[in-house]
Amino acid sequence: MPAFRLAPLRSATHSWFVEKSRHDMIQFSNVLDLLRILRGTAQSLGLAPISQGLLDLQGQLLHLQVQVLEQQMETRLMQDEAARLRGCLTTARRLQRVHEAYFVVNSDTDVRGPYCVTCWDRREVLQALVEAEEGAGYCPNCKATVETSRKAEKPKSGYSLRAEEQSAA
Repeated sequence: MPAFRLAPLRSATHSWFVEKSRHDMIQFSNVLDLLRILRGTAQSLGLAPISQGLLDLQGQLLHLQVQVLEQQMETRLMQDEAARLRGCLTTARRLQRVHEAYFVVNSDTDVRGPYCVTCWDRREVLQALVEAEEGAGYCPNCKATVETSRKAEKPKSGYSLRAEEQSAA
């Protein structure tokens, strides 16, 4: 089974943000068009100082447009990262470590795994372990080999190896 990454979640907020960005860019374009028309009119009337002032204003508006686009891009990146982290947190809450592997426990009847501990802990990638030989699992992603002979102890909903370890201590 191939590794998979948690995809960023697209939401109504994201759709609103994209539509708002388009609207903002149209408004900038309309103002720039208006300034071009005014500048052309000022030039045809021989009003060089006004024409130069309008040209300066166009330059400032273009600079502002670049800043707005950069801020929107940064906001989108932060929203995507927040969605990715929410997805990782949701998955991490369902992960249970049993010996040298992780299992995703969705319900009493839906337990998936085993997954590579190293790949999840280092890169948040759920990589299914492949049975290499009897009693050993192999990760095709990071090349780790782990003991799986005790994997018959698949967790059930509510099962917590950590709680057992803490009570034994």
